[in-house]
Amino acid sequence: MPRKHNPNFPRGYRHSQSYNLPSTQPIYASSSDRIEPRSLSRRILSWIPKLFLAGVVLVTFSLYPESQLETSRDFGEVWGVQKHHLSDSISEEIFANEFPSIVTINSDQSNFDAIVHYNIKPDLNSFIDDTIARYGPDYAAVVVLQPHTGRILAMSSFVKDNSLNHNLAVHSGFPAASLFKIVTAAAAIDTGVARPGSIYQYNGKNSSLYKSNVLRHKTNKWTRNTSLSQAFALSINTVFGRIGIYDVGAETLKTYADVFGFNRPVPVDFSIESSKTGFHSGDEWSIAEAASGYTLDTTISPVHAAMLASVIANDGVLVEPSLIDFAVDTSGPLLYRSEPDSARVFDKKTSDELRVLMRATVKKGSAKKHFRTFFKGPYVNLDVGGKTGSLTGQNPKGKTEWFVGYGDSGKDKVAIAAVVVNKEKWYIKPARLARFVLEEYFKHDTQG
Repeated sequence: MPRKHNPNFPRGYRHSQSYNLPSTQPIYASSSDRIEPRSLSRRILSWIPKLFLAGVVLVTFSLYPESQLETSRDFGEVWGVQKHHLSDSISEEIFANEFPSIVTINSDQSNFDAIVHYNIKPDLNSFIDDTIARYGPDYAAVVVLQPHTGRILAMSSFVKDNSLNHNLAVHSGFPAASLFKIVTAAAAIDTGVARPGSIYQYNGKNSSLYKSNVLRHKTNKWTRNTSLSQAFALSINTVFGRIGIYDVGAETLKTYADVFGFNRPVPVDFSIESSKTGFHSGDEWSIAEAASGYTLDTTISPVHAAMLASVIANDGVLVEPSLIDFAVDTSGPLLYRSEPDSARVFDKKTSDELRVLMRATVKKGSAKKHFRTFFKGPYVNLDVGGKTGSLTGQNPKGKTEWFVGYGDSGKDKVAIAAVVVNKEKWYIKPARLARFVLEEYFKHDTQG
């Protein structure tokens, strides 16, 4: 039965490949696979398709220069279409929350009318769109990507009153809030100054950040002890402020912010504004604010936020996110196929320990109530971790709340970023929205 076309997406969309990559080992025929002799007429008929294919090859050689055919495996060299050419062709429409199925690609060699095939999974994207619309927050965006391939599987943007006409999934004006604790924790663990069980003393509320508690700490009868894992799970600002100043330091924190993609172009196949940090090496208080996420100077987009979780879910390796799978000329030839670059951000041991912190967030920390019954049902064996964040922002204006995390079934894994902004009344929390998305995505892994 043919798949029903999703009206929310162009017909150029197709479903992404499965998590299990095809084997590269040769396949050898066994004795049971031996083909029995056939009649002469059947042999003659079997050669007709082969003769036709040979004719196509001869025509191809006559149409294209030998130099092009010799490099036919590198489509960029043959057709002159590189990632930045395709990015220039689609970015303006992606920013406007449109996904064109046919675009004009202007390369250095020629212009092409191309059919674009996206990595978006229409069923998943529609589920997210419908779920957000049902709750009706003021603003929301969700990005789902596959850590080991970089494929962007969903990109949803919602504005209740149409006051903004662009795609919030690529909007970098959201305050990163406590999501930046991921960077601080990674810097501390990867440099060896902290482990999940490291113990810290602090005074004050979990959500507060006061200079007296950070810069002039005094142990007294109200002083509490906490582990790094618990401080991350409960998002204790004072602990992370002090880690940023006294354990990690400004220069190392800047280095890891850069490694995680802040203050530089986000490596995707369409244009997107850079995420920013704004702390100063000589100002201890600005370091504390940045390390804890208690500042409006650190901003991030949902696409970039999903990348943070993706690196951790993929054992410390960042695979550049890709929205486009491939593009073909309207006359047929393949012009471009996505081949994302990858780079190791930190070693597997660091990512293993970061996942310990993120699991604690959903099981014991700030996202616990939204996943309370999640691990008692069919998803009991699903590995899920995350980080929440909350801060009142100005672009768009309102209370900004985040959930960034991952889900891993053993057969498949995804990274997810969900952001929700409301001016007054709350309709749905991003951690709850992320749970719904994870349940939808992994529902087939839990059946039978």
